[in-house]
Amino acid sequence: MVGLAEAFERIGSFLERRLPLTHAPGAAIAVTDREEILGVVVRGFADAAASVPVRPETRFEIGSISKSFAAIVAVQEAEAGRLDLHAPVTELLPRLELEQPFGAVTPHHLLTHSSGLAIGTEESPTGPGALWLLRHVPPTFPPGERFHYSNDGYKVLGAILEHVSGRAVPELLRERIFEPLGMRATEGRISNRTRRDLAVGYEPIFDDRPPQRHHELVPARWTVSETADGSIVSNVVDMSAYARLLLGGGTTTDGTSVLSEGGFATLTR
Repeated sequence: MVGLAEAFERIGSFLERRLPLTHAPGAAIAVTDREEILGVVVRGFADAAASVPVRPETRFEIGSISKSFAAIVAVQEAEAGRLDLHAPVTELLPRLELEQPFGAVTPHHLLTHSSGLAIGTEESPTGPGALWLLRHVPPTFPPGERFHYSNDGYKVLGAILEHVSGRAVPELLRERIFEPLGMRATEGRISNRTRRDLAVGYEPIFDDRPPQRHHELVPARWTVSETADGSIVSNVVDMSAYARLLLGGGTTTDGTSVLSEGGFATLTR
């Protein structure tokens, strides 16, 4: 494609300028159309202390992008008739002891961050721990009234998906999305085993003040997790396959369908 090489050179130059400003030692960016990857740009280090460079196959924790994968499984379960997106979560997950002073919270509210639940994560990174703490942390506004980002909401959603499907979230993601899309380097859990070939996470040394460029980086706290709000490990090659699924409206160019047309409309709505 005319000009593509020059475009990737400019992307690389942009990364080199931006990495110090974002306190990141390295990064990987891939560009794809609906058919294939057009190119990958990598800069910096996956492990700064060991001078290990970022490569196209370097795996990262993708954080809250994981939520969109859980949302796909939720829509799949709804289309299969196993999950009512508008039923009270306490009916779908009887062990959830959640006060609902403003009305019933539903999976739809969890998916759209309109449940009124706390942000979470910091208090308990585990699913069972979050559900236990939510006994004393009720929603703070009527469900559906407004947007308020909640990691705990997606932890609850993951627990519901496990309850209605009988499968753990990492297995659901692997069977429903990773394997159909050929995302062989992707996993749905952050474990001590995945740490062996994962980019090292970093943060500024001072956590009590706004970061500045001259603040050195230190390895971030390591956390093991397999909840639906942010536990996927992947690389830019695999994530490009996921991007092509979204560009294709739930179906890839080779005909692999993860979501129906109606399901994709529900997901994006």
